[in-house]
Amino acid sequence: MSASHLPPKPGPPPLHCAKCAEHNERTAERCRRCHARLWVKCRRCSLRSPRTHSRCTGCKGELPTGLLETVKHTVKKLARKVVR
Repeated sequence: MSASHLPPKPGPPPLHCAKCAEHNERTAERCRRCHARLWVKCRRCSLRSPRTHSRCTGCKGELPTGLLETVKHTVKKLARKVVR
């Protein structure tokens, strides 16, 4: 059986870039297309959360400002890709 016929390996879902909506590996620090940072550090608990989130995944505290507008832009961009 060739490698192209094997089912995909189970693992965490890809991480979307908040700037260009590119799918990236969850272990990547920066987007492979636009080189934007994929993770942001919470000010309260220092846990890393994806830049697409508005709240920390650990303490549920608010992440640094300005991310929500980027997330809204990314959601619109992804919606346009799905429609096409």
